[in-house]
Amino acid sequence: QLTLDAETREIAGYEGRLVPVDADRLASDPTIEKKNAAYRASYPHITEVVGRTEARLNRRYFDESDLGNLMADIMVEMTGADIGLMHPGGIRKDLPKGDVEVVDILDTNPFVDPSTVVEMTGVQLKAALEQSFTQLRGLMQVSSRLRVVYDTSRPERQRLVSLHFDGNPVADDDVFRAAVAGIIARGGDHYDVFLETKLLEEHPPLGEITIDYFRKYGTVPTPESGRQTDLAASAR
Repeated sequence: QLTLDAETREIAGYEGRLVPVDADRLASDPTIEKKNAAYRASYPHITEVVGRTEARLNRRYFDESDLGNLMADIMVEMTGADIGLMHPGGIRKDLPKGDVEVVDILDTNPFVDPSTVVEMTGVQLKAALEQSFTQLRGLMQVSSRLRVVYDTSRPERQRLVSLHFDGNPVADDDVFRAAVAGIIARGGDHYDVFLETKLLEEHPPLGEITIDYFRKYGTVPTPESGRQTDLAASAR
């Protein structure tokens, strides 16, 4: 609710609250349903079932998420990279439990920029994670071979506590093949450090390689969690 002062033409006050919306409990609008049916009939390939999930895979903007972990893992497997870093802004919808159609995946990641592999050092990886911990653009999701501990109660750019790859501490001079979305490789979402990395390869967009991944495996389990730990949250 916004209160305006008509005389001064200034904002006198405001208040608001979040209203939870559970789409699964709301009846579909018949007019929109009719339009959706027409579009689906015109593009039958988008209704192809390419695989299944064992549970609903959710996205979270400021925390580790099942879907973010999966996307990071998919980038690693489908590009041959060592690590995958998935920015939360690139995940636009949860994946449902059960059958997964092409349209579900494209709704999740509708962008057409390439999946990109860059060469980055340990110090560059740490800088990217420090940018993530500012949460200016949410928490960057990481692939399964990484373990990250950070503390959001610390000052910005000093929040990384520990970083391990395959159980070993990451040294500043370590070198990784890192898979990221093209927008991140170009320094998007304030990840300027990627402008200092070396471009190695470009692959099809994440939506396309995710479709290929589901076709390859059929049933996709929920990825392991606990890859990133915020000590400040643990203390609360």
